Amino acid sequence: MNQEDHDLQLEVLKKLKRAVELNLSELLQAFSQRSIGTVAWLARNLLELSVWAEYCKSSPERAKTFYEDSARDALDLLKILSEKPEKFARDQTINFRAERERLIEKADFEKAAKSFLPVHEAAEKLGWKDRFIIANKSFSKFAHPTAIAVMGLLEPEDTEQIKIKLYEDGLLFGNEALAQIRSFK
Repeated sequence: MNQEDHDLQLEVLKKLKRAVELNLSELLQAFSQRSIGTVAWLARNLLELSVWAEYCKSSPERAKTFYEDSARDALDLLKILSEKPEKFARDQTINFRAERERLIEKADFEKAAKSFLPVHEAAEKLGWKDRFIIANKSFSKFAHPTAIAVMGLLEPEDTEQIKIKLYEDGLLFGNEALAQIRSFK
């Protein structure tokens, strides 16, 4: 591995570490405030960050793919916003079209025709397919306004037990992500 690849991989892992630490901190706060939806959402974030940490640690090429996905995300967002900026920006001085063109000029990201790598595909490449599907689906049932979350079909004591489980699982995934990042050489 050359130094440039190593440096990029290290940069990606450092940013993932910051994201994990922030989500862990927010998870603790959400748990203490008894918000099951926020706990579930943050636990799901930590699941995804754990996948990305292991994925990016596994090779410089994978870290570069994740890094490039951030540019594709920015371009995609700016494309959406530039199509009807009046629908999104109260401050009409923001010129999303010009910002998108500036990014394209700076680095020819559009030349990379492939789309972003979905987290479930990264999880599958790591051998996490079943683990990811089960955890993601269970977190999502409470992170989104699904029928079970809206209708409140569970008894309060069941909801409390689920919240505790979501919190514990979020901590587990967050700590796994940090362990992956710390073990990078």
